[in-house]
Amino acid sequence: MKKSILAVILILSLFSACTQNSEAVVVPSTETATQTAVTVNTTNTHEIDSNILEFTAANPEITVTKAGNYVVTGSTTNGRLVINAGDEAVTLTLQDVSIESETGSAIRVRSAGSVEIILPEQSNSVLISSVRDDDNSEAISSNSDLTISGGGGLTLTSNGNGIHSDRTFTMNGGTVMINRAEEGIEAATINITGGSIAITAFEDGINVSDGAYNADSYNQSGGRVYINAAGDGLDSNNEINITGGTLIIEGPTARDNAAIDYDRAFNIDGGTVIAVGSRGMNVYPTSGTQTFIGANIAANAGDTVIARDAAGNEIAAIVLSKKVENVFISTSALVKGETVNIYVSEDSGERFAQTAVAGEAPQIGFQGSTFGDGQPPQFPFGFDDDRFDDDDRYDD
Repeated sequence: MKKSILAVILILSLFSACTQNSEAVVVPSTETATQTAVTVNTTNTHEIDSNILEFTAANPEITVTKAGNYVVTGSTTNGRLVINAGDEAVTLTLQDVSIESETGSAIRVRSAGSVEIILPEQSNSVLISSVRDDDNSEAISSNSDLTISGGGGLTLTSNGNGIHSDRTFTMNGGTVMINRAEEGIEAATINITGGSIAITAFEDGINVSDGAYNADSYNQSGGRVYINAAGDGLDSNNEINITGGTLIIEGPTARDNAAIDYDRAFNIDGGTVIAVGSRGMNVYPTSGTQTFIGANIAANAGDTVIARDAAGNEIAAIVLSKKVENVFISTSALVKGETVNIYVSEDSGERFAQTAVAGEAPQIGFQGSTFGDGQPPQFPFGFDDDRFDDDDRYDD
């Protein structure tokens, strides 16, 4: 069978423009787009369509105070969008907007019943928080439930978290690139049902916590997630539940973190998970209908780690961007109790690395289980962009 290669390209988005310091407050219409006053520096008034929020040199900061559906456009290099709508629902459609904030989050949700961010097809928006303040440096920060949907793109860069929600973050669609962040996504509950997320983080990639040690669960039923993290790749302070989709993790090289970490339970009932990293704190699933393999190996950046069944058929492969000591794989192609051989392809050729038995954890690791009867082969993973080199087996 043809090798599947997962190749990661980290894309940095940079832009610049003039710096501004004024603020605009928008009070929207309730049903239709009518003309509403926008105050700039409390001295200049401009009449605009209240449902169109455009960042300009004269209008770099906008505050939304009422429920509504807003289209956000334009650019600013020292501004932000603030939502202060009480318990009302707000929808933001990001239409090729660029917001860089030197004073806080690019989008700050102080209050709202819920906020949905829609990424229209063919659109590409950029949010940057360049402030160095641990409490005020997320690219998107929300005190409310936050949802991202649509089919366009969003690039986030931050000195803090890429996305933070005190409550629930849900990813339904679109492509989100978190290029650089302390932690990629942090929320009390994280639901991934669709879309694509690629995270580069210098601490945890995804952290299931509201920032105050309250946590529910990471739940993935669809979508595609790639994480490259120096800390824990996926860290849940409660549960991890995977029933579908694709999760690819390149975790830490240091042994005080792990590619996957959880406190209470790790359940796999479907989907595809490939996680590589160090071997000091490895954990394994506690339950589920889909089995797994785990193996301690030695491989370096640029090598390809390949898992093959006893007949030599390839199950999965990943090209590494850093050295690894442990590999974890769960797909419906695995059958409990069957032997899987792990190989490492390097410049000098391919070498045998380790044998694993599906459903059995290797000796080093704090959790382990034996479960899963296996299902017919199914290969749902493969990003639809240049980060991954797919073949037709991996189409959704």
